[in-house]
Amino acid sequence: TKRHAFAAAFDFTAREAEVLDGILRGLELEAIGVKLGISDRTVKYHINGLLKKTGMANRQRLLHFYTGWQAG
Repeated sequence: TKRHAFAAAFDFTAREAEVLDGILRGLELEAIGVKLGISDRTVKYHINGLLKKTGMANRQRLLHFYTGWQAG
């Protein structure tokens, strides 16, 4: 799937990929944390990893980048 290819292209950890999935589903930080059984702080930590690896400034830019991204 596009999500898997995107995660692989940017070398996301398994947990970062799970957090990305929550973001793409439109979940808030708290909901992502509850779904994954982790704290809000840990969700933020993984979001920062996603942003750093993609070079994006925030979640909105990450979503926009993902939407326009094409594999290979």
